Amino acid sequence: MKKGLKLISVIAVILCVVCGVFFGLIRFNTDTIDNLFKHRATQKIDLSTVVWTGWDFSGEQPVAMDADASVTITLDEAVEVNNLLLNGSFQRLNSMKVYVTDGNGAETEIEAKATQKNEDYLLTIRAEAKQIRILPVEEEGESFSLSEASVNPKRVHVNSYVLLVSVVAAAVLLVSIDLIVDRAEIVRELRTTIRYRHLILDLVSKDIKTKYRRSVLGLLWSVLNPLLMMLVLTAVFSTIFNFRTGDFSVYYLTGYLMFNFVTEATTFSMTSIIGAAGLIKKVYIPKFVFPLEKCLFALVNMLFSLIAAVIVFFVVGVQPHWVILLFPLPILYLFVFNFGVSLILATLNTFFRDVGYLYNVFITIWMYLTPIIYPVEILPSWLLQIVKLNPLYHYVQYFRNVTVYGVVPSLKDNLICIAFSLLFLMIGIRVFRKKQDKFIFYI
Repeated sequence: MKKGLKLISVIAVILCVVCGVFFGLIRFNTDTIDNLFKHRATQKIDLSTVVWTGWDFSGEQPVAMDADASVTITLDEAVEVNNLLLNGSFQRLNSMKVYVTDGNGAETEIEAKATQKNEDYLLTIRAEAKQIRILPVEEEGESFSLSEASVNPKRVHVNSYVLLVSVVAAAVLLVSIDLIVDRAEIVRELRTTIRYRHLILDLVSKDIKTKYRRSVLGLLWSVLNPLLMMLVLTAVFSTIFNFRTGDFSVYYLTGYLMFNFVTEATTFSMTSIIGAAGLIKKVYIPKFVFPLEKCLFALVNMLFSLIAAVIVFFVVGVQPHWVILLFPLPILYLFVFNFGVSLILATLNTFFRDVGYLYNVFITIWMYLTPIIYPVEILPSWLLQIVKLNPLYHYVQYFRNVTVYGVVPSLKDNLICIAFSLLFLMIGIRVFRKKQDKFIFYI
């Protein structure tokens, strides 16, 4: 039975991966792949040659003065156009009129569908064109601006959400098989871990006392540390990024608190099994206890650090709003994510001590891939898609939305955060359970 279930799980995982690649990459890039194989030349449009008719440019972006406001793009020569890529800021771009002028000067109206692909819009043309005239609005007062335009682009777009769903589905299947096969053992481990809850609390208390031993200010350093870091970096970067992020001190502090939570939880947990070698060798204790305790210790530090955020919000004058009451949600999502990553790191570091050194380098890279200091608006679209694959991007944005901007998180935001948390938790549990019986030989 076990072999049959494992075979089913392997087949199911392969299907998840295949579906994810097809729907997240291949099907999402049908037009660009067609351009690639048919050797259509990509022609980037010089935006200075674009003619705007019926637009008001007095504001930050063009606003339509009437329903016939048009944007005319002229190509170097008449070419077979598969699609037109538009990148910019659009109030509405799902229905429009498009007129195509061929090499002989004849203008015809065509049906053109705009498909959003990440931050880009691909406008399907399917005609020979020398000039393309777009009427992107239906009424006066709508906005439309261009930052990039090209004909027959070969840019590959990745539907990261579809890929994420497929990976999460694969992880859920693997863990589900484990639950079915080893359900009795898993229930026993959970009950045993619950019985050791007092030990977990004692270990958290011990870590707190050890960290601030012989310190005059003690736990106040959890408040002072982020405040001092904020003051230094605000003095350096506020003049660079303040025009994009509002108050830089608030922007930085909200990102720093979340990232520091991850750093502390994963770094402490990575050595938790090795550090508890004396206890593990003498008495039986569920090994899940040690990474879990380090994550709880980091959570306590995080909660105390929130006092620093409250102080800064009060000094800067951030307007309170009811959405701020949702702040425990991103912290909870991040705690589950931290625990999953911690289980993986604790397992790897027990067998390979080099993981600790490599992780220090990875943390630095991870920090620069997370919008803590810089605003995401300065990133080019291709780099933004890479940054969005970073789980911390979504947790930080979620935390800022509920604490600073007063934005109610959408269902999509919640699902993305939950997906990342469950994905790493399930992988972590699977890896840890498979290897925990061998820890005794390597500590």
